[in-house]
Parts: sequence; C-alpha cells; structure tokens
Amino acid sequence: MTEAEAGAGKAATGLDMTQGMEPLEEMFDLSDPRPRYARMLEEGGACKPVDGFVIASSRSAVNEVLRDPGRFTSEGLVQLGDVRPLLPLSVDPPAHLKYRKILDPLFAPKKMDAAEADIAERVDHFMDAFVERGDCDFTEEFAVPFPSSVFLGLMGLPLEELHPFLRLKRRHPPAGWRVHARHERCRRAIGR
Repeated sequence: MTEAEAGAGKAATGLDMTQGMEPLEEMFDLSDPRPRYARMLEEGGACKPVDGFVIASSRSAVNEVLRDPGRFTSEGLVQLGDVRPLLPLSVDPPAHLKYRKILDPLFAPKKMDAAEADIAERVDHFMDAFVERGDCDFTEEFAVPFPSSVFLGLMGLPLEELHPFLRLKRRHPPAGWRVHARHERCRRAIGR
C-alpha cells in the first residue's frame, strides 16, 4: 500500500506517517531479515521505509490502512501496459467492491477449508522434488509453480496443466510491464 500524497501525516484515528522513517537498506539484513520482521510484529504499528510506501505490521495498522483509501492507496502501483488496472489489487474502495463480490465466493472460508487438503498435497508435491537434495532454487522450484498450481486447483484444473499454464503466464505480462516509480525506489534502496 502506498500513502496518498494528499493525506500524509496523522489521521484522526491513528497512524502517524511523519515518524519512523527508517531507510529501507537499514531496516533489513537481507541475508537474514527474520529478526527485523519479528521486531516489527512485536512493535506493531507501521513504518515508512521510503516516501510513498508503508509497511503495516499490526492488525490495527492493517485495518486502518485498508479502511482509509484517502491516505493509503493501491491505485497505479502495478501497471501492466494495459488500460485496465490489475484487478482487484490496484483498485481502491468503493470501486473495488464490484470485483470483490465476484471473487469473494471463490475465497470464502468454507471454500478455503475445503481446499486445504488439496493445497497441502500440492505443497508436498513440490517439496518432494527437492527435499532429499537438501536445497533448492526456491523461486523456480516452489515460489513460482506452487501458487499457480493452487490457482489451477481452485479453478478445477488438474496439476498436469501446470506447465502449459506457466508457459502462458511467462508470456504475460508483455514488454509493456512497468513497475510504479515508488517500487523502483524500493528496489534501488535494497540493491536489486
């Protein structure tokens, strides 16, 4: 989530985004960011590592960010070179409600509970491919194929469709893919 330029500062309900601007490169030891993550969760609240970018690390902070699109917005963050935003992620309330009404039934708690065994089976499938080796290329062997395989399962498609689906996914987004300038600043700050 980004902090809207017009609403910077402290809202009547809470988060003070004028404080705690710790540079991103100083926030995390990227070789082991877990201690910082744990400290953020303990401290709660939010931090602003770079202008226009907020990390909410408590339930109340997340709730405030999600309920105040006047100060915190997702609009325009991810641009795929298309005229339409990435739905529903790049659309703020109240416009996103019509998309949520379509998607919510797919991710309702009962639906997710019913999918739990299938999702666990998919985790095992991918981990079994590298567990004996003791290491893996996490991105290629788990982080990319696993969520796509879960999507296939939720859509009622067999795991055998994963490789054609990943080939299709890799073709898109096209060369027009652009990351918003705020994300570019974040990437530069962490040296990527």
